[in-house]
Formats: sequence, C-alpha cells, structure tokens
Amino acid sequence: MACDQLLVRPAVGEDEDLQRRLRRLYLCFGATDGDFGPFLEAALSSFQRLHDIAEERGVYGPTTRAALEAKTGRGGRGSGSGGRSGIR
Repeated sequence: MACDQLLVRPAVGEDEDLQRRLRRLYLCFGATDGDFGPFLEAALSSFQRLHDIAEERGVYGPTTRAALEAKTGRGGRGSGSGGRSGIR
C-alpha cells in the first residue's frame, strides 16, 4: 500500500490503539475490543469534525493519524500527552 493511500479501517492491531487514543480525548467509550464498528467510526468522525480535518469522515488517513498523535502523544499503548502513562 502506498503511503498516501487512505485507510478506511486501521491496520490489524491499530484499531485498539485508535480506541485508546480517542478514549483519552473522551470521544470513545466502552471496552477496547479492537472492533472498528459504528461507534468507533462515529468517534473518529467527531474528532475529525472538531479539528477541521478534511479527510473523508470516519476514514483513518494520514492527516487524521498525525492530528490524533499530536493530541495524545506519539507512543502507542499506555502513553499519553505530557509524559504520563495514560488516563484510566
């Protein structure tokens, strides 16, 4: 896959990270189950709308990914902004 292609769904294993990141921003609720269902898609769309991201709503593309990482920190599991180990 080329770097500039949009991911309609996150790659395997990334969906749980996406859920955790959106949960840190109080946009996603429920268990981190790795299911890219309608609730996660709605949370992603809300993030895009709140941050004026022009990518197609609900698509986890490079612009959305960069904005989400900027808001929640670059690390994956357990990392949060400000060097904290994550919000529970």
